[in-house]
Amino acid sequence: MFKQIHKDSLYYGFPVTLLATQSIDGTDNISPISSSWTLNNHVVLGVSFEGQAYQNMLTTKEATINIADSKIWSNIERIARTTGKSHIDRNKKMMGYQYCSDKFQLGGFSKIPSATVKTAAIRECPIRIEVIIENIAPQDDFAIIICKIKSIFVDTSILHDNNHIDVTKWQPLLYQFRSYTTTSASLGQNFRFEEYLDATKPAN
Repeated sequence: MFKQIHKDSLYYGFPVTLLATQSIDGTDNISPISSSWTLNNHVVLGVSFEGQAYQNMLTTKEATINIADSKIWSNIERIARTTGKSHIDRNKKMMGYQYCSDKFQLGGFSKIPSATVKTAAIRECPIRIEVIIENIAPQDDFAIIICKIKSIFVDTSILHDNNHIDVTKWQPLLYQFRSYTTTSASLGQNFRFEEYLDATKPAN
């Protein structure tokens, strides 16, 4: 039996990413987001109008998308209720958001330079995608942002060789109904699986 329900947000399971953007004054900002997907050489993001990330991408037209793993979930939660906007919107004030000028310091993240964009990257994230903004499509209270991938960098600790990730070493952080979780076991591979899997080891 199924029952129809109504929810404001349906986070049934998405990877957690740290969206790093830069203001026109050079200030770096981090926005934890969980609405993203990739298609060939593009990434599509869902970003709220109320955050500093949206304003930054409007002006600088670039970002780094840092893919978090399960080790840093508590660091992310430290900055979850902060905003890089000094003027906090009414809705965010009601939810308890506070202004933070340096989310790298608050979250305990290490800032490293990117290779193909000016926006900083986050050392603690094993995968980062450097992008430029191609299109911004405003919706009711958020924007769908289409980004073109400039470059992809992966920590060598999770690589099998120069181009393939060892999925037994990669444990992405997932946002499941507003709870942090991760993958616990490999159930099988799609017929188009192209990475590396050591069949003698269980997935982390």
